[in-house]
Amino acid sequence: MISILHGDNYVASRQALNQTLTNKPLKFEAKTLTTEALTQVLESNPMFSINQPILIENLLTSIRSKLKDSLIKIILSNQEKTIFLWEKKLITPAVKKQFLKAQIKEFKLPPSLYSFLDTFNLKAFHQSLDQNPAELIFYLFHRRVSQLIQISTDPQSVKGAPWQLGKLKSQASNLSLEKLLYLHQKLLEIDEQIKTGQTDVSLSTQLDLLLTTL
Repeated sequence: MISILHGDNYVASRQALNQTLTNKPLKFEAKTLTTEALTQVLESNPMFSINQPILIENLLTSIRSKLKDSLIKIILSNQEKTIFLWEKKLITPAVKKQFLKAQIKEFKLPPSLYSFLDTFNLKAFHQSLDQNPAELIFYLFHRRVSQLIQISTDPQSVKGAPWQLGKLKSQASNLSLEKLLYLHQKLLEIDEQIKTGQTDVSLSTQLDLLLTTL
């Protein structure tokens, strides 16, 4: 059985994955997975006699090449095995059509978080913090700032649906490039401080302080 867990709410999808897994999986990151390795694991590994699941992360949304197509073909030819595909982003309808027999679960972000990402509003941040961990908000905030910088400096390099690109352009027009670069630098500094233990101030408090400067 193939199970796909995907969506922007990767915290919720990861929690659901951990709750679903009954045995420790053989875990692979798609970017470093080869067709030879996957074939060997699925067709030659004796551990499958005890139904050890295989977990492949970010295959459907991070790789755009013939390798992805080859890996998917191998997976579809072994649908009797217990295979989990975990994606940190939403998969497209076209991808879903390739996995008609798979169990697919989508994990969406709550509206309050979208409201914050579209406005960088302090009140919206507090509301989203009631429903989401600060780490998830930080990740998506940093990603949105990076997207806005990219669409302000090199719009042709940004991929997405027309309505998504229009939305980003509209938001970017309300923030100067200088302000966006400032936000990007501050978020990098916060990330480094948290990861290296240079601060006792919580992530949510640091984001709160940063947003008050806008």
